[in-house]
Amino acid sequence: MDKERIARIIYNDVRLVEDPSAKGALEKCVRRAYTFGSLHRNMKKQLFDDEVAMTVDAILYDIHADRRYQSLRSAEVEIAFLEGFRGTFGNDSTYLTPITFFRWIEAYVVHETRRSAMDWVSREKERHGQKKRL
Repeated sequence: MDKERIARIIYNDVRLVEDPSAKGALEKCVRRAYTFGSLHRNMKKQLFDDEVAMTVDAILYDIHADRRYQSLRSAEVEIAFLEGFRGTFGNDSTYLTPITFFRWIEAYVVHETRRSAMDWVSREKERHGQKKRL
């Protein structure tokens, strides 16, 4: 994972809990992940759409309910899913379920690279004020 890229995302992008387009952004991430994992091939379109909607709603609920996830941006969810597929967080991408996505998000949030990026952003915001963009 690229600390500088993550830091730019954290510094410049809107948190999902504040983003009015969060549901659409998450739906795009989930659809892409399910398509990448070939889940769409095993389901009828309506079932696939229902699975995506259920997964997105569950992720959004957790993001709003759990303080650990409230600083996430949609681009970070994309990174978490990509790193999950790459095996960065273990080898659990053979069958995708909402639980798999939660594991990847959790692993991403506590990953040293993201924590380091969060610390750097906090120091930069203190030093330069909130309005400066990276």
